Amino acid sequence: MAPVKQPSTFEQIKNSPAFTVAVQVSLFAAGVAFIQSPLMDFLVPQFFKSAVVADRINQP
Repeated sequence: MAPVKQPSTFEQIKNSPAFTVAVQVSLFAAGVAFIQSPLMDFLVPQFFKSAVVADRINQP
């Protein structure tokens, strides 16, 4: 029978539940940062921006 190969340190880290949690948390944080960044303002269509501004001006 062939000897059992021990997984490398990277494989051990990659297969741990903490790695999955860390990846999910980092993706969530990146998403929140992207949504709150000025880049999102450039992606909003112009007609929507003008409607939002008009609503803010016309509020009592």
